[in-house]
Amino acid sequence: MESCGKGVSQVSKLNSNFYLLQASPIFRELARENIDYLCNHVIERQYNKGDIVCRKGSLACSVFLIKTGTVSEIALDGNEFSTIAVIKNRFDYFGELGVLLEESYTTTAIVTSPAVILAIPGGVFRKVVWGNPAALKEILKMFKRGLQNSAQKFISCTMFNVEGRLAYLLLMMHQGQNDGSSIRIIQENLSRHCGISRQTVSCLLNGWKKQAVIDIQRGRISVLAVDKLTDILMNNAKSY
Repeated sequence: MESCGKGVSQVSKLNSNFYLLQASPIFRELARENIDYLCNHVIERQYNKGDIVCRKGSLACSVFLIKTGTVSEIALDGNEFSTIAVIKNRFDYFGELGVLLEESYTTTAIVTSPAVILAIPGGVFRKVVWGNPAALKEILKMFKRGLQNSAQKFISCTMFNVEGRLAYLLLMMHQGQNDGSSIRIIQENLSRHCGISRQTVSCLLNGWKKQAVIDIQRGRISVLAVDKLTDILMNNAKSY
């Protein structure tokens, strides 16, 4: 493992695969020897925007951990209609359920910004996770959050119009930031997640920024007035 000193060595440490594995939620409770074992077997790969990391239905051979960039997991139904199930960033992982069950991937993962991703061979991942209840608990927690996100998306599409859907999504993401930090998401991914055009998303966000409801930075959105955003949500509920 690299030195933890200042300057270049500190930057090197933060960019190391060992640090990435150790800091990822699924592995942070593991002993040093388990992290070393994973680090010795991972394969680092670079991807361009639009590249497919894994496809739904193909045999799950690896679990993927994002080092840099963003990835969207796309859910497809039997008629090949698709929707974004979840957006992944640094330290996030995907493909774990298929690997643990030794079945196929349940979603298609598409790179939405240039990315560096670690591939953990399935046999290596299973050996570590099945032997560590803490890692398994984190996977179950992630699965629980996925179910909650699916329910939220169903609610937003059935209960609110276009403006309400965007307000609802931002409120849910803001509540998910336990430390009160800004939401890491680009407008293109907001557009896909809400099922509305990129131009409409931009127009709505800029309008809310002028009203001091939110603040917009590059790749980040901060909710400044939860009460105002909630009012926008309620005023844009569908009537039946």
